[in-house]
Amino acid sequence: MELGGWLRVESQLEAIEQMDGWISPRLGVRFQLSETGLEMFGPSGEPFMSFVELDRLRQQAEVRAQQECLRAQQAQMLLEEAQMLLEQERSRSQALELRLRDMGIEPDRL
Repeated sequence: MELGGWLRVESQLEAIEQMDGWISPRLGVRFQLSETGLEMFGPSGEPFMSFVELDRLRQQAEVRAQQECLRAQQAQMLLEEAQMLLEQERSRSQALELRLRDMGIEPDRL
């Protein structure tokens, strides 16, 4: 299988007879034919991801975001519970201080 392309040179297009192994002078993208089809490599040599791979990564990111949202909600619930317990303990402490004062005992001097 041969793959051709076009290269803009000023205001004209010139045919690229063989794209296999061709590197775009402007973008640095390399085009290569493989058994599975056309592969493209960026300037760093890393292959471009397929739409399937990109979609898989997007789905994984969505799952992670949902998990983080649930963790944040759980943390918020735990914080609210801890604040409620703290307030209950403050009320209990104040009630005990009042009882001691009613009994003539100053709690700060104990």
